[in-house]
Amino acid sequence: MNPKHSAFSLGRLVCETLWYFFRPLTGVVLAVAVTTAVLVGVLVLGDSLRESLRHQAIDRLGGVDDALFAAGFLRQDCTNDWQKAAKMYSQIVPIVRVSASLENFSGSGDGTARANGVQIIGCSATFWTLGVVKPARQPQGREIVLNAKTAELLHAKIGDRIVVWLPVVRGIPAESSFGRRADLLKPSAVTVVDIVPSENLGAFQLAGSQEIPRNAYVDLAWLAEEIDQPGRANLVLFSRKAEFSHDTGNALAELERFPLLPEDYGLRVTRTRRGYLFLSTERLIFDPATEKAVTDHLKGVEFQRVFIYLAERVTSHHGEAWYATVAALPLASDPPFGPFLDTADRPVTTPAEDECVINEWLAERLQVRPGEEITLTYFAPETQGADIRRETASLKVKAVVRLQGAAADPELVPEVRGLTDKKTIADWDPPFPFDASRVTREDEDYWTQHRATPKIFVSPEFAKKHWASRYGKTTGIQVLPTSGLDEQALRARLTLSVGELGWQPQPVKEQALSASQGTTPFDVLFLAFNLFVVVASLLLTGLLFVLNVEKR
Repeated sequence: MNPKHSAFSLGRLVCETLWYFFRPLTGVVLAVAVTTAVLVGVLVLGDSLRESLRHQAIDRLGGVDDALFAAGFLRQDCTNDWQKAAKMYSQIVPIVRVSASLENFSGSGDGTARANGVQIIGCSATFWTLGVVKPARQPQGREIVLNAKTAELLHAKIGDRIVVWLPVVRGIPAESSFGRRADLLKPSAVTVVDIVPSENLGAFQLAGSQEIPRNAYVDLAWLAEEIDQPGRANLVLFSRKAEFSHDTGNALAELERFPLLPEDYGLRVTRTRRGYLFLSTERLIFDPATEKAVTDHLKGVEFQRVFIYLAERVTSHHGEAWYATVAALPLASDPPFGPFLDTADRPVTTPAEDECVINEWLAERLQVRPGEEITLTYFAPETQGADIRRETASLKVKAVVRLQGAAADPELVPEVRGLTDKKTIADWDPPFPFDASRVTREDEDYWTQHRATPKIFVSPEFAKKHWASRYGKTTGIQVLPTSGLDEQALRARLTLSVGELGWQPQPVKEQALSASQGTTPFDVLFLAFNLFVVVASLLLTGLLFVLNVEKR
């Protein structure tokens, strides 16, 4: 035996084997490398897309963690009180957000450039401290800042004069009988003072859409004035302190405890000439949540609900009257809610569901007496688009009351812009069909002397059956004052918290992060899309391995 080749070791065997089979093994190694690269690339691509969506969701919110969408418009100043009391929030910023259309007549494109569905954000300089992107200067008065996406659509540049078509905000729901179904738009000319990139707050958006939003930014005070809501905001943004960034439950609980004065949720508190306190709402009808919250805080206090409606036409066998106010309330016998006295000075009680009480002016106009029947024609409490339906109801006259005292109280009727603020009926600008030719001299004289004083009184049960809607069933609340309950005390009593009113703050950053994850596992999705490549790589590796084994 040759002593030079007698030594044997495992390492030597491996090295000589690798050297001998170098070429076939190199093919197997390269095939394995390709297969690994394909698998890793597919999985990394899915993770990269998910991380990109996550970054985009956070970037568009800046430092905003939570948001409160007001049920109407609240005072901007109330957020100053919240900031002083806040323990978990470093910044509380009120803004006005509305959707509008923009037109540019001086753009570089052909003709007039128009952008619809633009998110107009009325903000102060504090808003821009929530992010990184900010304009060179805060817009003032009739100035506007566009993001790059909106500027591109409008072919706009700094210095251009553009027209913003802003909505005229009305508190009354559009689909109620007293709501305006057609949007009222108000044009305002503004000057472009800066264009910010469509990123960070330049792409501010609370919705979970991946599309770059069309944004424009104006001065908060100016926008509030333009939409007839001076000093108010409809959206409040909250930025948490760093140590509470993940404590969503406690942060929202603190937010729900912030107080709202009556005017913050649209409640009016007035003392009437008859001595009672009257609660009404800017929405005309109390929504169920607000009504419950208010009445829950009136426990131990004497009060009664009032529902005011308008009959387009009232007819009897002998006459007719147009546009008569109808009141549904319990007819009290004691001041200040009553009494209601008939023509013989006897107290009149609440009519049954199929009865009504009319005042002496209407009784003379219709030539009716107690026991006879009248028919009311009125607009349905809810409408769909331009479809305004009329309905009728027949009622037996229970009594005729004198037009004095509680039966001559115009303050039962809440303020309705376009109606109660007009000097004459001919000046009305109502949202419902109105025929001024039906108005007589006697109607105008009644309006001059008694304003919108109800001419007909029905039972609360009748109103609930015929006029209640999803928007509510109460237009006013009469409250009996006491030695310890005057207007100021009632306002303090009705200072409610955000949670009591049913307003639900939203953890928008947490929601955005959740939405960015989605329900689609992107790594699995891309793996499925590239399955044929993965299978081909695995087959190549397997075939090379089998061929090498067979060759050996």
